[in-house]
Amino acid sequence: MTVPRLRLRNGLSRLAAPNALWASEPGFVARMSRVVKELETEIIGIFDQFDGVTAEVCVEALKPTLEKSKEYCPKDTGELVGSAYLEHTPYRQHRGTGMRVEMGYAKDGHPDYAPYVHERLDVRHAPPTQAKFLERAVLEDLGGIYFRIAFQYRMFMGGAGV
Repeated sequence: MTVPRLRLRNGLSRLAAPNALWASEPGFVARMSRVVKELETEIIGIFDQFDGVTAEVCVEALKPTLEKSKEYCPKDTGELVGSAYLEHTPYRQHRGTGMRVEMGYAKDGHPDYAPYVHERLDVRHAPPTQAKFLERAVLEDLGGIYFRIAFQYRMFMGGAGV
């Protein structure tokens, strides 16, 4: 996750801070700028803490989805279901650094027939296996993914509201 840039604005109103000055007093702008900068630094510190756990949070949230997709994945030889993976990797973005979470089958193209098994709706499979095994699992589990991400972040923050 790229840490967002942050700017706090207070318009022309009086800053509610200890020893606040009125806008007409000398040093008002400097004082206001200093206090706002301190607040920005504090909030960015919070963002930085989340940056360190975001990849793990996402991976944990997707584990049940991957397991569900394995139930739906055809298992004729076991090679395709055995190729399932879930990982996070850092990557360079256009603006800064970040991370990517990837879940799928046949990483690096092995087995090479994975896209055909996933996409061919005309091929019958023994239930509960089927084509669109990964897509179906994700669509069925979207609500759970959202819930698990929120839960993982709450746990990271000390269990607030859990």
